[in-house]
Amino acid sequence: MINHFNSNIAVEFSLNTAIFVQQLSQWSFLNLANKRHIHDGHVWSFNTLEAYSVIFPWWNRRQLETVINNAVKEGLVLKGNYNKHKYDRTMWYALTHKGMSYYKELLTDDFLMSLASTISQKCEMETQEMTSTELCNYHFTNLRNGFHGNVTPIPTNNTTNKNTPIVPKGDEKGFDMFWSLYPSKKGKKQCEAKWKKLKLEDKAPEIVEALKKQIASDDQWKRGFIPNPITYITGFRWEDEITKPRTGKTEKKYY
Repeated sequence: MINHFNSNIAVEFSLNTAIFVQQLSQWSFLNLANKRHIHDGHVWSFNTLEAYSVIFPWWNRRQLETVINNAVKEGLVLKGNYNKHKYDRTMWYALTHKGMSYYKELLTDDFLMSLASTISQKCEMETQEMTSTELCNYHFTNLRNGFHGNVTPIPTNNTTNKNTPIVPKGDEKGFDMFWSLYPSKKGKKQCEAKWKKLKLEDKAPEIVEALKKQIASDDQWKRGFIPNPITYITGFRWEDEITKPRTGKTEKKYY
């Protein structure tokens, strides 16, 4: 059996974590494609430690438990239990939104909508004025824009006009708006320091607006050719022209 792994995960965390998460990403892709094992905004895979010992024969049981627990502590993997019987101790595992962000093949519109549709009924809401479709679209937008935390409750809307959009509360700082929107979450402290050094706070509205257009319309971004955020900031990449679609498939990667 030939094993592959994401080099970014290996560098940022560890090789063992990268190997385990890679396998989980492959199962996640298959389950998303088949629309199965999707619960509470995540796509799940299940196995016993005995089965994992066959899949990863170079780790003993204790090592395997350590690898999985580290992936959980690092915020890349979730543990769950969706077994039909209480006595069934088979463990379920899912990539967190942070974990999924390393695998752009998991972030297609169809896949994210499948995840978002299972959040809306579980999420604790502060308003009842949104339809199930609106709730689904709200969470889909969070996922598409690189949302990596728990689901944020929707603020109470005090108006009686149901056509008034309900938006999540956010920090007014320009960098925070940029960071919440940017698809790749790498090197936040370094990016924030560079942002301040270049005195970009006054340009934040311009940068955020350009970024939204790139995410929505730029062909290279849709194909997965997305600059690392530090590259985007230092290179003033919000000034780039929107690239138009072209024929042919291109391998997705970060640079």
